[in-house]
Amino acid sequence: MEKMLIGELARIADVTPRTIRHYEQLGLLGTVVQEANGYHYYNEESFERLQTVLALKQFGLLAQSVIDRFIWIDYTSCSGFCGWHD
Repeated sequence: MEKMLIGELARIADVTPRTIRHYEQLGLLGTVVQEANGYHYYNEESFERLQTVLALKQFGLLAQSVIDRFIWIDYTSCSGFCGWHD
């Protein structure tokens, strides 16, 4: 999956661009590239993170404490989820 604009990400994730902007402002979508033209570009990691956020929201788990931990998740391992029970 190549980089995509907000409208493309919204379409494939079945959410509104406003929802994506909100999650981006919260820092939940990882690294988002803003180019000289002012457009924000999203990649596969952004899509995967968005899917995780939407799943957490669906199960009622999108509280601030979860958001705080989610921002720091390392997607190369499960280390971001370790210690949730502490």
